[in-house]
Amino acid sequence: MNDGEIVVLIVDDNDQFAGQLEKLLKTDEQQKFSVIRKKSGEEAIEELRQNPSVDVILMEYFLPGRNGIETTRELRSFRMNVPIIFATINKDFDLAVEAMKVGVDEYLVKNEILTPVLTKTILAVMEKERLREELAALEITQHRLDAMRKIVSEMLKEMTQPLKSMEKLLQQLGAFENFGKHAKFANIMKENVLRIEKKIDMLKSLNRDKTVPYIKNIRMLDLS
Repeated sequence: MNDGEIVVLIVDDNDQFAGQLEKLLKTDEQQKFSVIRKKSGEEAIEELRQNPSVDVILMEYFLPGRNGIETTRELRSFRMNVPIIFATINKDFDLAVEAMKVGVDEYLVKNEILTPVLTKTILAVMEKERLREELAALEITQHRLDAMRKIVSEMLKEMTQPLKSMEKLLQQLGAFENFGKHAKFANIMKENVLRIEKKIDMLKSLNRDKTVPYIKNIRMLDLS
C-alpha cells in the first residue's frame, strides 16, 4: 500500500465483469484503489513476480489454463502471501472449503460482490494479513530473546567461577606478612572484582523471565 492507496490485481477473463469491479473500486468514496487486470492465472503469477506493490488479489475460479485453486496453490508455493479473494459465479460449498484450504482468504459470489461488501472484504483481509505479519514478527523477536537469554546464561557461568577464584586469592594474599606495601594494588583489584560482580548481577536480572503475556504464546519484555 503506497500513500494509503490499495493496489488490487483483478484476475478474470470476463472483461465486462472485471470492468465493473474496477469501476466500483475506483469510485469508492472511503478508500483509494488502483487496479491491475489480468485474464489468466499465468498472467497473474507473472505480474506478481515482477510487481511487489500488489496488495490484494480478486480472482475468478474459472480461468483459462490453470483455475483459481491451481493458481493459488502455485502462488503459495512461491511463498507469496498476498491476500486472495475469490470472486466467482460458483456457489459450491465444497469448492469454497477447498479454496480456503489452499490459501484463499475470502470467498465471494459474483451476484453479491458488486456492492459495498467488496471494499469491506478487501479491507478486512488486508487487516488480517497485517496482524498475521505482526504475529510472525513477534514470534521471531521471541526466538531472538530466547537465544540472547541462553547466551547470557552461558556467559555468566563462564565468568562467575574465575571471579570467585580471584576473590579468594586476594583474601589469601592479604593474610601474608609484608603484604601491606602491596595493599594499594590489592584494593584496586578488589574494587574491579566488585565492579565486575555488580555487572554480572545486572546480567542475571536481565536473564530472568521478566516478560508479560502479549498475544497467544508470545511474551514481551517487562521494562517497568
